[in-house]
Amino acid sequence: MSFRRTNVIRRIILALLLFSTLSRAAESEHSELSTMEYIVYLIISIFLCSLAGVCSGLTVGYLSINKQSLVLWLDLPDQDKVMKAKAILGVLEHHHLLLSTLLLTNALCMEALPIFLDKLVPAYLAIFISTLAVLIVGEVIPQAYCTGPNQISIAYTMVPFVKFFEFIFAIFVRPIAWFLDTWLGHHEDKVVLTKENMKTLLELHNNKEYGYRPEEISILQKILDIRTIPVESIMTPINKVFMIDSDATITSALIENLQKYNLSIIPLY
Repeated sequence: MSFRRTNVIRRIILALLLFSTLSRAAESEHSELSTMEYIVYLIISIFLCSLAGVCSGLTVGYLSINKQSLVLWLDLPDQDKVMKAKAILGVLEHHHLLLSTLLLTNALCMEALPIFLDKLVPAYLAIFISTLAVLIVGEVIPQAYCTGPNQISIAYTMVPFVKFFEFIFAIFVRPIAWFLDTWLGHHEDKVVLTKENMKTLLELHNNKEYGYRPEEISILQKILDIRTIPVESIMTPINKVFMIDSDATITSALIENLQKYNLSIIPLY
């Protein structure tokens, strides 16, 4: 038993000595950097982490935008929305080019980050910091921000940024995009709704908060079935129709009757 404990203690001591040796070697290597070199490497590391985060956020942000909604914006009287829709649709139209550009830029930044961090801190810290930085600063925060309530505004603002990198990496990303277009075809995200889907969609808007009244929703839903509804099923039997004699005199009793039925059209006979 004591022999096993001795072996364990020896292994722990050897591991600590090895760790200490690596740390001293790394510190001696990093101590050779001048102040200016240290600042340059630090700025490059921050830039790479930030750029990776922007590309990661834009990848999720752009690809989660509903193109159908933007197409509807083109017919709005609000010229600001029309301008944003045209700009974003111009980028989304080349789906595979956009995807290749953002993923390539993101990958280059994430692969280069540990190289520069290794100049600033020991290797084990460089791996830990780069992983943590990429996860939080380069993935979680940008993706949450770019898919938030300002998604369309961010996408519109970053259109020049995306086009710049599409131009810079054109020699790499255009062949990739062409291959994907040829192999997989152009990306289409058109949504075709059946009658039942349309009825459900209308039902979801059956709320005064959205500016629709229940009777308006009911009319729209019935219009969808106009070809299949028998006429007799929506007609009112003649004995239940409220009518007024064309020779009748308008009296207070008649007015009360009209208010009671609350009808917009009253037949005369």
